[in-house]
Amino acid sequence: MKILKFIVALVLAVSLIASVFVGWFMGVAEAETIGDKIHQYNSDIIVNENGSINVVEKILYDFGDLPGHGIIRDLPFVYGSGEDQVAVIFSDFSVTDEKGNPYNFIDYRDGYSLSVQVGDSDKTLTGEHWYYLKYKAHAVIDNFLVHDELYWNVTGNYWEAEVENSVVTVTVPGGTKEGKKATCYSGEYGSENQDCTAEVVSDNSYRFTLGKPIYGGGFTIVAGFEKGMVKENASIGFNIFGSSVSVYSSDVYIDGNKVLGNFYDSIMVFSGEHLVEVKSYGYEDYSAKIIANGFKTKMIDIVLEKTFFWKFMGDIFPWILLGVGMLLVFLMWFFKGRDPKGRGVIMPLYEAPDKLSPGEVGVIYDEVAHLHDISASIINMAVKGYLKIEKVEKEKKWYQFRDQSEYFFLLQKDAADGTNLEEFEKKIFAGIFPKGGKSRVSLQSLGRRFYPVLPKVKELLYESMVDKKYFVTNPDDRRTNYMVWGIVLIFLTTAVGVGLTILLDSGFYSMLPIVAVFFLIVAKFMPKKTLFGVEVNEKVRGFQMFLKATETDRLKKMFSPTEYKNVFEKYLPYAMVLGVEKEWAKQFEDLYKGMPDWYVGANQTGMLIFMNDLNRWSKIGENQFVAGAPNSGWKSSGWGTGSGGSSSWGGGSGFSGGFSGGGFGGGGGGRW
Repeated sequence: MKILKFIVALVLAVSLIASVFVGWFMGVAEAETIGDKIHQYNSDIIVNENGSINVVEKILYDFGDLPGHGIIRDLPFVYGSGEDQVAVIFSDFSVTDEKGNPYNFIDYRDGYSLSVQVGDSDKTLTGEHWYYLKYKAHAVIDNFLVHDELYWNVTGNYWEAEVENSVVTVTVPGGTKEGKKATCYSGEYGSENQDCTAEVVSDNSYRFTLGKPIYGGGFTIVAGFEKGMVKENASIGFNIFGSSVSVYSSDVYIDGNKVLGNFYDSIMVFSGEHLVEVKSYGYEDYSAKIIANGFKTKMIDIVLEKTFFWKFMGDIFPWILLGVGMLLVFLMWFFKGRDPKGRGVIMPLYEAPDKLSPGEVGVIYDEVAHLHDISASIINMAVKGYLKIEKVEKEKKWYQFRDQSEYFFLLQKDAADGTNLEEFEKKIFAGIFPKGGKSRVSLQSLGRRFYPVLPKVKELLYESMVDKKYFVTNPDDRRTNYMVWGIVLIFLTTAVGVGLTILLDSGFYSMLPIVAVFFLIVAKFMPKKTLFGVEVNEKVRGFQMFLKATETDRLKKMFSPTEYKNVFEKYLPYAMVLGVEKEWAKQFEDLYKGMPDWYVGANQTGMLIFMNDLNRWSKIGENQFVAGAPNSGWKSSGWGTGSGGSSSWGGGSGFSGGFSGGGFGGGGGGRW
């Protein structure tokens, strides 16, 4: 009977996924063919004292002459990335026409979005139709030191139809007109265009108007108001013990509202008392009242009890499957990705092996192209006389904590014909100093301009690794191929996990994709070196040993005082890619005074102060190299592109650094 249950459930799931995909695909094709229009996309937003908002989206959708069943509205519920990733609760959905007549609709989770599908599959529509979509978004007010604000992506950036007009009204609990401010943004994601008007209408209301039609872009508004009118934000996180259940196999509620975020997300709530409930078939219901304090995350440990049989089938057997799967992945690496055995001896080496450039040393060291390899390559070109780095110091205001200095690149000579540069270094140089461009380029100006160069730089860098016989194949291609297989494995293990979850009523089987995740992790280590590459890598580590551990007295014996400057600067880029630049600089603290010739404009003297300056330049540069990049493939601990949703919360103010697509809200939609 249970096998029959599983088969029926699997068939229904596949049918639903197929119908949703086909409907979405046909909707895209039809919209592109006939050019659907949204003549009006108006929103009335009421800000509540608990930090939630009531939203009424009034959408006049024109299907043209090609029949459709209705519209789909996608709302992302996960925002931010990494430790800042949070989930927002949406509730109280209803959809009517302009006269208040209700539409049929269903809502379902689609990745990191909540999709609302409006209409009937047995009815078709043409021409213009009004859709009044009403819902509540909880805890979406951003709290700052001197003000609070609603930073809201009204339309989202991913509609399949052109939005011609939009008028948004926002109402807050009270205050004064003088205590409020407003702004707005429009256009493609990330745009700072302001083809819109924003005004504070009264003591408690705002009006925002879109200036011109948008397609493939969005309309984002920011309404700032006085502190104290709404409750402060807090968040709730979950640690679920005693079972493998998560939101995929359990229903989690906060104050009676269902949570869609993953168990590792922090759920946005207002500060105060909340009722948390967890309901899962085969387990006792969990219920507890907790207090969340403003600007803090309240973690809750939840234990759900099982019977002995279900404990074995739900908690132990999945671990067996998981262990077998991970063992197979390990064996894959052992036989397919493990490097040949080298000499196994690391001895100090006093120069870069095989005349490798700093960028190549960085790749052979950890098999990955990092952004600090770019910074080190620029320093290498500066040492060789192709450019200089200029620091322009600015006086800090009393309220500014960070150094406000700016940095510039100064062209010294063309690198196109440089015989002592690798091709990827020449590509970096051309990205900074394009032909016919300026000879003095600010680091800040590289934002949104330099990142298109990165894929070619990476390609040239990896190609040099293969051409010089260090790797069997392009390490990036090999890593990517295995990661593709890992993604396929994610779908397979998810399908099996869903089937076993239905069959055995155990959420632990939802962990089976961990095998695929482990596969993806191992995929990063699948690039395989040649025996020659392994031996060179051992020499690289010996070179790192020299840079890190050689004492000042030893350097005095190895080099004459006239050589200190050249030795320090020549090996500095290598120390940077190997992560030992501080140790290398410390050995020269009493040997090398002043600043390098290629670092100009700074008033400081002293090795440690210089290295602090260089480290700050490098961090700023790495951020600018990928500014605006959707995905460059480069690795950096300080760089990311946001979450899986179509809006980018980020926790920042919409008045300083705001853009179209920022804030909460967002998403998009289309016909079906």
